[in-house]
Amino acid sequence: MSTGIYLTPYGAGIVEMPSANGGFRQAGLILFQRQSLPTDPIGIFALTLNNIVTGSSLQIESQDSSTVFHNSVVSGTTKSVTLQVYAPGSALNALRIKVRKGSVEPFYRPYETLLTAVVGSASVYVSQIPD
Repeated sequence: MSTGIYLTPYGAGIVEMPSANGGFRQAGLILFQRQSLPTDPIGIFALTLNNIVTGSSLQIESQDSSTVFHNSVVSGTTKSVTLQVYAPGSALNALRIKVRKGSVEPFYRPYETLLTAVVGSASVYVSQIPD
């Protein structure tokens, strides 16, 4: 926790600033907030992928490929993934979903789609084409 000093036409004082971004503190009639950063999570995004070929590799990353959020081999035809949602406008909400079955026969062409993470849930139908 850090301390801040405030000065108004009505007086001055000291207030303990919130330790977490987005938190509020009150000093008399004045509210103080530490602003949230674009990298601060604000909620949960429940993503369900349907119609995946068993044994496919799944990767969920940011669209600029700077951050990988999930990477696994899918053991069934449906996969549920829980992801963080970040402040509106954050590049971390822009997702690229990649699905590929290329390790053993039968092989499938890579499937890729783009999606924006929002607080709540979404379902994506994966259409894999045999290679």
